[in-house]
Formats: sequence, structure tokens, C-alpha cells
Amino acid sequence: MTNLEFDDLRPFQSAVFAYHSSGSTPSVRRVIVELRKLLKVKTSGSRRQRSLQIYEDEAGDDGWGILQYSHRQPASWVLPGVEGADDITNYLLAVVRRGKWMAITMTEGSRRPALMKALRYRAIEEMQRVPPSLMKSAFVSGRPRTLWLKGTHRPDTVKADNKVLTGRDLRDALDPIGDQTYRYTAVRCEAPDEPLGDVIGVAVDQGRMWAARSGDWQEYVSAMLTAIDALANATPHAAELLPVLALSGADLTDVERAFDLGITPPELLTIGPTEVPAKIAELQALEDLAYNTAFEVTGRQASTGLDARVTRYGTHIGDLALEIKVDDERVAAEVTGAVAVPGQQDALDEIRIYCEMPEMVTIFYESGHSIVDGQVCTLRYRDVSFEGFAWADFSAYEVAREKPDDINELGGDRSLFAWTLNEWPSGAGIPGARGWLLCDDRPGETCDFIHLDDTDPNLPPLLSLIHVKAAKSSSSNREISVVAYETVTGQAVKNLRHLDKGLLEQGIAGAVTRADPPVWRDGTPVTYAAFQQHIAGLSPLTRRRVVIVQPHLTRTALTTGRSATAGPDLARRRQLETLLVGARANVQAMGAELVVVGDAR
Repeated sequence: MTNLEFDDLRPFQSAVFAYHSSGSTPSVRRVIVELRKLLKVKTSGSRRQRSLQIYEDEAGDDGWGILQYSHRQPASWVLPGVEGADDITNYLLAVVRRGKWMAITMTEGSRRPALMKALRYRAIEEMQRVPPSLMKSAFVSGRPRTLWLKGTHRPDTVKADNKVLTGRDLRDALDPIGDQTYRYTAVRCEAPDEPLGDVIGVAVDQGRMWAARSGDWQEYVSAMLTAIDALANATPHAAELLPVLALSGADLTDVERAFDLGITPPELLTIGPTEVPAKIAELQALEDLAYNTAFEVTGRQASTGLDARVTRYGTHIGDLALEIKVDDERVAAEVTGAVAVPGQQDALDEIRIYCEMPEMVTIFYESGHSIVDGQVCTLRYRDVSFEGFAWADFSAYEVAREKPDDINELGGDRSLFAWTLNEWPSGAGIPGARGWLLCDDRPGETCDFIHLDDTDPNLPPLLSLIHVKAAKSSSSNREISVVAYETVTGQAVKNLRHLDKGLLEQGIAGAVTRADPPVWRDGTPVTYAAFQQHIAGLSPLTRRRVVIVQPHLTRTALTTGRSATAGPDLARRRQLETLLVGARANVQAMGAELVVVGDAR
């Protein structure tokens, strides 16, 4: 036995949270005893041996305790059965209780799935894992820095099954169209409570939260109690932080006609702190199982159940019958029938075990739903509004006239080119100084105008590629037109490459058809050479923007389309915003923003 005390410890702030649904207050000592059995830790004479087990006073509402144990195993670099080269690893299990709530910290990460399973079946003092909706409500509120995304779509070779994103605020980085078929299983985001640190991680399906390493035991206990209080005060139906992603829940209403299922690859089972090296072989075996097992749905039971023919490496190993059940926001498959091919019983039994683990199986339905990680996800497309409109007053200009007949007359006419010269950017309601403006009117143009605002010494320069297109009608009552935006949006996307400084220099220098294209500085004509020199000196920190000036859309028409519940106004508005949202995703992929200038009428 060691002589460690609570004050000697500084556990990592990583815990699985559980609670007793009846509201009772299970003993910390009893919970640790049950967990010790789960971990197969013996008091002596075992490779997994207890070193220390202590508890704090539980007379009040709070309590805590620890189990220290060691695991002796042969080194990974010796053959099985060889003695004399054992590795000994020390592990810590810590439990913090407040009322009916428990925070369970387990440094042996490879044993976490066993804990998940025990909580799923309420095998530890009738305690159960905190449901995903409560984890989201309590912890997922600040700007997301990392997202672990899992596809709810049927696997194919043109779209990733899973992906991990990192950034400063991923709400702006998500593709509102392409990412609709993903749900997040875990997120790192800004912490809602100071004791938890600046950034926390939340594995919503596992009921797990992790933050930084504690400075001492008291800091660890304070963080765990803060997290428990957040869960106790949370309401499970808070607004979703990332509504772009697939919506999930535990409602089987309208879920029917299963057509495919599969075992989950192990990539997302290692969320959070790095797993121990001994876990690698297990994950490799699991990956082999996931990618080389196939299911063919051969029949359906009721609305959600199914019968499936199972093959491994193309060999038929047996048939399974699955029934789908819901328990406390958790959807799981129960194998109600299993018939193995002679000689394949063990292989089918292994598949059966994984099919009954919610985090391991995905089922797809013709109704547009999928069951992923124990959650029902909706695959139907959701319309997304385009929020990048800027509204300008074009009353002094001819919205159906793109440019003057003679470009040398630009500025004295009433075309949209003249509006760009005279009004951009403040005329579109966008704050900013005048800066540099080049009219790139020629075959193979980069865009119609290139604008560079470098007038604020406190901000990096802002480069704008401006594409101008005339409205298809000058009527003040003109309706939404998708066709009016298709060509100019395609041109904007096609020329995104010129947001790169080097390609921009080549574009404006290599194909100029006039000796002196018009350039202005704060509205005053300057030489093209001066503009070229300025572009060549651009900072890598330059901010970038793509602008579409197309006044066919009026603010009144958009408002009418967004308020419509049926009819052509609704259909055209949806088509237009889908077009622009898709273009914005391409622009954002280049690290830029998209602005579409419409008519303020």
C-alpha cells in the first residue's frame, strides 16, 4: 500500500457524469467498490492490483474518493509468454459526488467502454449516464474550436464518413449544405464556467467532459462540483449551438423501412486525451471488423426492426434479427434472433455483441432517418437562409444597364459600373474608406473591379473582387429571379483562384488588353503602375472578400419570399438562397467572405 493522500493528487479534469434517476444518494465507497469489480482490480496476487483506496467524509451532500491501482503486463516488444520484461502502469480512479450526481474520472482510457456499457445497463448502483441533450445544454455554449463530426449519410467514396474540424469559431466554417448530413459527437468549445478553464471538451454521447489538468486536488474537486451543478441546473431542450448539422434525438416516430446498417469504424472512439499504446491493436482489429463486415437487409420487423444477412470478407456467416428500443434518450438495437452458418458461431457472436452497442452500429431508413450513436438523426435537407446580403440605393442609376458603351465615359453615366465607382463601399451600407479601385473590363477578366482598402493603419488591408451584373428588369415590382444570379455567381466562383496574391498579380498583368486600364485612388485617377506596385506589396494577412453586385433582387421581394408558405415566391427564394449559400461555402473555403449587393427597395 502507498502513502498517497488527497493533497498529493492533481487529476486531469476529465470525467464521465452519471446520476441516479430515483434521486437517491449512492455512497462513494459503494460506487468505487463496484467500479473496482468492473476494472477487475484485486487486493493482491493479481496483475491488476489495488494500491490505495480512500474516501472523504460523506455525512453531508458532497463526497469523494479514489482508487489507485497498478497493471502489470508483458512489454509490447516481447513474444507472448516470455517473462522478465513486464511494464507496470499506475492508474487512478476518482469519484466526486453531489447528491444524486457522480463525476467518474478514469485514467485507464482503454477501460472507458466497459464503464459506458455498465452505465447503459445501470449495473453500478442503478446509476445511468447523463443523456446527450443535458450535456449539450450544460456545457456546449461558447465558440466551438474543435468538432468531431460523424456522418449520418450512407457511406460512399465521395463523402467522408467522419471528419474533425479545428478553428477559432467553427460556426462560420461549417458548410450549411454539405455538412447537413453530419452530427457532432464531441466538441471543444469555450467553457461556460470559470472553474472549468478557458476551453473544455464535451463528448455528448459518452456523457463525458474534459478540461485542463488540475493544479491540486481541491481544484479538481471544485471543477467537478461546478460541472455537476451545471448539469443539475440545465434544461434538456436548450437551443442547438450548431443548427446547420443534422438534428438528433430519441424519437422513433415516422422512422421506418430499414435498408442498410453497418459497424462503426473506430476513429471517433478515441475522442479526447490520447489512448494508451496498448489500445492500438484493439482499434486495428475493430477497424478490420468494421470495414470487412457487410449486412444485407432481407426483411423488416414492424416499423424500425430488421432482419439481416451477415458476411465477413465476402463469406456468409449467419443471419440476425434486430429490434430497436428507446431508453432514456438512448436508442439501441436488441438482437432477437441469430442463426449462424456451421463453423461461424464465434464470428456471428462477435458481430451480435457490437450490434447491441449503440455507439458501434449505424442503421439507415428509407424514411430519411438514421440511427447513429444511439440517436435518431434526420437526413432530410433543410433550407438555409443566405445572410450575406447588403442593400444599396440604386435610385440614381439604371439597374438594367451594366456598363457604359465607352468605358472611358465611366463615372459620368448611370450604369452599375458607375455606381461601383461612385458609391462602393459606403453606398452598399458597408463601412470603409475609398481606397484603390481598378476596372478590369476585358476578355478573360479576373472580375469587373478590384478594390483594395488599406487606409486603416490598425487593420490589415481588405481586398475585394467585385462582379457586376445588370438586373433583368428595371421594374420596381420585379420578382425573385434565380437565372439573374446564376451566371455572375458562377463567374465569382470560377475566379476565386485570384484571391491568391500571386495569381491576382498574374491576372491583372498578364492579360491586360489596354495599356492603361482605369485606376482610382479615393475616387481620383492614378496610374496603373502605382496600383500594380501596391498589389505586389500586399501582406499575407490581407483580408479577402468576393462581392456580387446584382440589383435584380429587391429587399421587398426577398421579404415576401421568406414569409411565403407556398407558391412560386417561396420556391424561387429557396432556389436563390441555396445557390448563394453554396457559393459562400466555396468562398469561405478560400478564407474569404461573400457579399451580395441587392436593391434596397
